[in-house]
Amino acid sequence: MTNPLLDTWTTPFELPPFDRIADADFEPAMEAAMEAARGAVLEIAGDPAEPTFANTIEALERSDALLSRVAAVFYSQASTDTNDVIKALERDLSPRLSALQADVLVNADLIARIEQPRTVVQRKDHRSGMQHFAGGTVVGHITRGEHPGNIRLADHLRLNMHTARQTVRPGLP
Repeated sequence: MTNPLLDTWTTPFELPPFDRIADADFEPAMEAAMEAARGAVLEIAGDPAEPTFANTIEALERSDALLSRVAAVFYSQASTDTNDVIKALERDLSPRLSALQADVLVNADLIARIEQPRTVVQRKDHRSGMQHFAGGTVVGHITRGEHPGNIRLADHLRLNMHTARQTVRPGLP
């Protein structure tokens, strides 16, 4: 029998098949999804092609699609119909998910791809007239390969906002 969390959902609106999901399905599904995300990130980082926004940033955004889908079902279950098994799994998964995120954030090959100028894209919001930039520069201890205790992507990747502000509205700090 296959894990319903990893199957393609053929339910109306592709909703999770809650009638087929058991507590025992969550851990193997989360493990498989974390491994798929880790593998996708390693593939992106090791891509011999010249880094571009599409093959780096967009690919990175898609790299955890399965994990996002499985985690959404798990955490919905955990917040609406929890039990001792789900609570224990929440405690067990938290450091494993943090470790996955930390592994992504300290991947030197991925960082090098992200920092390439070709991965930075600029677009103009036609409603506001503001320029938006995507891409980033890695800062702080990430470049030294350390695992911080509390990992948050926003704390370790930053847009070059000063440059963006100077480009859009010169004179802003």
